[in-house]
Amino acid sequence: EYKNNIIEHMAMVHESANFYCDIYMEKMRRKAYATPKNDLDFIHIFIHLYKQKKEDLSKQAERLNVGIICIDEASILVQEMDKKIRNTT
Repeated sequence: EYKNNIIEHMAMVHESANFYCDIYMEKMRRKAYATPKNDLDFIHIFIHLYKQKKEDLSKQAERLNVGIICIDEASILVQEMDKKIRNTT
């Protein structure tokens, strides 16, 4: 699902780069080029950001899982203490 969206986005960025090069030419009377190197740089930056975000999300998910485990353990302890209190009264 995400792969197709990424492919479509990359194609749109490539097409829009050429479009904006033409607009730049009209406004500034200077030629600008969108080269394959620009596309490759964009892809490399995208991959780098994707990996970084994926790592950050994995760390956050791990922290949340540890927190859930701690809450579950605390809940069990509270239940045990509640039983002890009810038995002593």
